[in-house]
Amino acid sequence: ADTRNIDFDERPGDVHSSQPTLQVCDHEFRVPGSEFRVGTRGVWTTPAGRRMSRPETLCASAPLRSDWIDNRQSTIDNREVPELPEVETIRRDLEPLVVGRRITGVEVDPATIHLLAGASIEQLRANLVGRTVTAMGRRGKYILLSLDDGHVFVVHLRMTGRLVWRERSAPPEQYQRAVLELDNGHDLRWADLRKFGTWRLHESAAEVIEKLGPEPIDETLTEKQFRAILANRTAPVKAVLLDQRRFAGLGNIYVDEALYEARIRPDTPAGQLSPAAVKRLFHSSRAVLERGIENRGASFKDYVDGQGNQGQQHMHVQVFRRTGKPCYACGTEIRRTVVGGRSTHFCPKCQPKGRTRSAARAG
Repeated sequence: ADTRNIDFDERPGDVHSSQPTLQVCDHEFRVPGSEFRVGTRGVWTTPAGRRMSRPETLCASAPLRSDWIDNRQSTIDNREVPELPEVETIRRDLEPLVVGRRITGVEVDPATIHLLAGASIEQLRANLVGRTVTAMGRRGKYILLSLDDGHVFVVHLRMTGRLVWRERSAPPEQYQRAVLELDNGHDLRWADLRKFGTWRLHESAAEVIEKLGPEPIDETLTEKQFRAILANRTAPVKAVLLDQRRFAGLGNIYVDEALYEARIRPDTPAGQLSPAAVKRLFHSSRAVLERGIENRGASFKDYVDGQGNQGQQHMHVQVFRRTGKPCYACGTEIRRTVVGGRSTHFCPKCQPKGRTRSAARAG
């Protein structure tokens, strides 16, 4: 069915976000059941449950093709891409099920193989079959599976990717594109409506990690470091927050929410934020991501967790996709605009165009 004209701004009953609500489930509603802090640079766990530091170098016994590194960019921007809370929820769900398991088979839809893996099915099987998953981590929006030969298998959900755990006898997922068969009769199944998601094998986690900025939930990230990243930048603060080279894991949903909580207009030049505004944003960026994890991610449309269940964070947003609805704090109508090419939601009263640092000095 064509869903382009469905209004996803609407919430059942339009209740306050702190109240119990119904959960959107593929345009049906159900009452959610009742359902933690993230490792600072991605969490890595051994089969025995021992936490280990992030691997800096994982040597490979055989060279990997350089063209396996993915440089494709999605050309569609007005959809909800899984962000740090959604990816971390999946990681937490799958980690105890996958770590210590051996990959016994790989199946990929022939029409998808080169989009997904950038290699042939024979190459993919040669590098994965027989390998044991020794750790499962996350960095930004990437899932990182360490293998016993030192390679790192990197999964990027991108727009509509889903990675779910299933018994082998279970019926196929809708839009299923690939399967990793494991040695205990279960599968890791990959479904992806738009086929933007990627699987890549890297010689080291550093090939992915080194490109990314710090995560706002990283306990080692200080307010001073946060301020330095924003300093002297003329780009809108929203654009800087979305740049994964500056801050890893933030996307459209949580940036809109963080800016609302910090009472900052999204188009404000990042380098002109006052010290007080930067302080508020430092704390709100961390807070919205942590709440997103607690609520197991936002399921506006495509996202499901590692067991195939929807999250609840979409029922607790304050401004995102609430265009035309009253602000929960002041009652002003939430507006939608475009900042840096991205759909942006804000409250014009709670997030007014205030005086910047340069304007304050001039006055």
